[in-house]
This record gives sequence, structure tokens and C-alpha cells, in this order.
Amino acid sequence: MRVVVTGATGFIGRHVCGELARVGTEVVALGRRRPDTDVEYRQCADLADCPLAEALRGAKAVVHLAAIAHERASALEKAGDYGEFVRVNVRATERLAREAAAAGVEHVVFLSTIGVCGEETHGAPFAEQSPPAPRSFYARSKLEAEQRLELVRAETGLRLTVFRPPLVYGPGNAGNFLRLLRLVARGWPLPLASIRNRRSLAYVGNVVSAIAAALRSPAARGLFLVADRKALSTPELIRQLAQAMEREALLWPMPASFLRAAAAALGQGEAARRLLGSLEVDSRKLERELAWSAPFTEEDGLSATARWFIGRH
Repeated sequence: MRVVVTGATGFIGRHVCGELARVGTEVVALGRRRPDTDVEYRQCADLADCPLAEALRGAKAVVHLAAIAHERASALEKAGDYGEFVRVNVRATERLAREAAAAGVEHVVFLSTIGVCGEETHGAPFAEQSPPAPRSFYARSKLEAEQRLELVRAETGLRLTVFRPPLVYGPGNAGNFLRLLRLVARGWPLPLASIRNRRSLAYVGNVVSAIAAALRSPAARGLFLVADRKALSTPELIRQLAQAMEREALLWPMPASFLRAAAAALGQGEAARRLLGSLEVDSRKLERELAWSAPFTEEDGLSATARWFIGRH
């Protein structure tokens, strides 16, 4: 099978290319830099302007990972620039799907985000039928991209699989999870011992496994949520990371209401929501319809991530 991977040199893309190449898939990597994995590479600094016809020729599937995310997304959000999200995350996605269909590609796998459903759950986890409620420009653009892809699917018959993971972590992590790793490694006391939330995460190895399962299975049609097997509270997460780093988790109690108010006063309300609120994901549809189960436990994923961090930082 010949598979084109966009965003191939990003955090998730490197893991996807490595795993697909390992199992004998012919991979065409589109990205800003040449990947470490020995695959066919085509430089693509901006997917909106990237020539695609040659890369798509002969491909059976496309795994679309390229998007504005992390620090660039935060900067554009602060600047109020939704137009750039539309250009890259929405229009370039639709263009890729239309060119893929024209080239005879059968299947597009798109990585979206659970942020399409919202930023917090209250008792019931998010599921595929949860109504969209995106709060950020990033999540809103991912929802629009899903809608554009559905139009292309309806018009062309292209098979479409959409995954919505929560925060994806693992070796090579950037963004908010990298900041948490730094806090834990430095041994800073954190006022989070009283927090009783539940947050689903997605280890990159589990996300890659789900993508590989979708490429193999003709049942992989439509929307699926993907996450680790077990949701963790913020104190549980910090303790597991600290243990993997052979550090002491210095946690002390502080009422969540006080922490939320203090964070809001400092303009850090969204950061507090991620640390204090719950966000649970139900991935049973994926397990049922694709006969998939997460190959890595939370302990596996967090230990691997902590070992990478200690080795690099």
C-alpha cells in the first residue's frame, strides 16, 4: 500500500511514518524537513501551496496530519487571526481531499481534535454523537475541515475516517504537555493535591495504532474518538510522571474554586480549565467497529515520555 502522510515531520507525523514504514507500507512523507525514517520525502513547507499531484499518484490512502497547532496556533488566537486557520486547516484540507479523489486515492484519514466537542465534560464523557461546541479557533477550524471533507466524500465517494483525540503526548512532545514535564522535572510544589477531575489523554503510540487500524479496515468509515484506556486526575498524572522521572511529586491542597479565581484574575482561565476541569472521552465505538484496543497503557505512555524528556532535557 502506498500512503501519503502530510505533516510527516511533526510530532505525530514522525511516529506515523516510522510505524507505517516498519510494517512495510510505502510511505510518501510531505513535510517541512526530511524525516529521520527512510521513506520517500517531498518537501512541503505550506500545504496550501504545495504541489500534490506527483505525491498522490499511485497512492491508496492519505493520512492528513498537517495543521496550524501549538505555539503558532496560540499566537494566532491571541492576534484574533482566524483567517490563517481557515487558509491552512480548512481550505488546504479540502484541496488535498479533492486532489486525492481526482488522483484515484480511495481513503483519507484525518486527525481532528476532541476540542470540536468542547473543552470540559461534566459527568458524561464525550462520544461521537456529542454536539459540536468548539471554543478555540483551532477547534473551530478542525470542525470546518471535517465538514468540508464530508462534502468531498458525498460528492466523490472518497472513503473518509476522522479521528478526534484529546491531548496527544509522547516522546517528542511540544506544547502544554512539555510545559507540564518541565514543572514536574524541576520539582516545583504545585497546589493541586485536592483536584478530583478526570482527564483523558492519548499516547501517540495509541493514536498511531488507531490510524494503522483504520488503514487496514474497510469498516473505518466516519467519525471515531480515540484515547488511552483510563482517564487520570491531574494529581495522578503528576505523580505518575514524577515516579517515571524518579522525582518526588510535591503536591499540596488548595480549593479548586480559589485556583480558578486566581487564574482568571491573571488571564490564565483556559490554562486552569485544562488543569482543574474534566475532559473524558469514550472510544468504545473505535474498539467495537475496528476491533481495536489501545496497545499501550497510561503507565507505558507516561514512562516512555518521561524517559525521553530526561534523556533530552
